[in-house]
Amino acid sequence: SQRVSAQEPAAGTIVAPGATVTITLEPPSTVYEVVSNGSRATITWVEPNSFNISQAVDQPVPWRMSWPTASGYRNFNAQIMSGNSVTCNIYVNGQLVKTATSTGQYAVVSCG
Repeated sequence: SQRVSAQEPAAGTIVAPGATVTITLEPPSTVYEVVSNGSRATITWVEPNSFNISQAVDQPVPWRMSWPTASGYRNFNAQIMSGNSVTCNIYVNGQLVKTATSTGQYAVVSCG
């Protein structure tokens, strides 16, 4: 489920039978993202493969945090301090696996 970041020889090249083709995979990753029409948010998250809760107060949005893993429990939420719409996204190996949106003054959104 990882993406190919490089290939040798290049894609579309005709190779002889038995020739070596080398592919390089992007490392596994999990990314949490918060986007909003406001400018600041308070974000609370659980790092993948952990149950430790962390929080960042008054963070500028958009906000992103990533980890070098594609497995484990994933959960986070955000509350906007300004604006009226907030969206959270979770990407695993570049693929969007969870998204949610909340609207209203001081909206709270949860992904996980």
